[in-house]
Amino acid sequence: ELIPEFSYAVLPAVPTFALRANDGNVVFSKALEFTNEYTPDPGKVTLTGTKNLTGKELAADAYTFVLTDKDGQVVDSVKNAADGTFSFDELIFEEIGTYEYKVYETPGDEAGMTYDRTIYDVKVVVTYNHDKGVFESAVTISGTGTLTFNNAYVAPDTVNIAGTKTLTGRNLQANEFTFVLTNANNEVLETVKNDTDGKFVFSELTFWNAGDYEYHVYEQKGKDSSVIYDNTLYHVHVHVKHNDDRTALEATYTIGLPA
Repeated sequence: ELIPEFSYAVLPAVPTFALRANDGNVVFSKALEFTNEYTPDPGKVTLTGTKNLTGKELAADAYTFVLTDKDGQVVDSVKNAADGTFSFDELIFEEIGTYEYKVYETPGDEAGMTYDRTIYDVKVVVTYNHDKGVFESAVTISGTGTLTFNNAYVAPDTVNIAGTKTLTGRNLQANEFTFVLTNANNEVLETVKNDTDGKFVFSELTFWNAGDYEYHVYEQKGKDSSVIYDNTLYHVHVHVKHNDDRTALEATYTIGLPA
């Protein structure tokens, strides 16, 4: 009996398999039903970027780049190729939604290197294309829209502070006199002795940053009562600046007496 409040559609009959006994009675029956499942192609995204370096040649595997999810969990970590490019493993998306990531470079500790500390926000929006039967992914990246990291290396410069010892009244002996180098806080950095010609040289000072640096040099008084020791305190001023293209430092020094 049909109920007036409802509308009805005639559906095709479902084939039925029936097993009958010799007397014609049905002892088993089952509809022949076929169920198909369709799995759409997932959305796929491969995030790539570029490392730029000034000041020296870029080497493969020199820098590390990290991909994290919105909770800060590391998804992938990769290094640059010789040409500066890097690529994370492919991301697979099988559900509609918005996925958020961050990409950054791990700062190293190389002297003279300025590391790019940019943190990029990456958003992946996944939708379903019903016409094609696939998931589709759209990527947006904060800032310039590309994962680009720029590092700058500035080569250091060095200074060798040297001097001469003169002795009157007798011949000068090697290693007879001691000379002291201190910093601006009068902390002793090094002590050296003269050679047979009276020359002395302190170890090379390396400068990684532009600026002005102050040192002092004096002769350490010995115990020979027949020698009148020179008690001069020299002031050494080192000036460090960038070269014209800012790829290296240039250091020069002047020597004077403290005011």
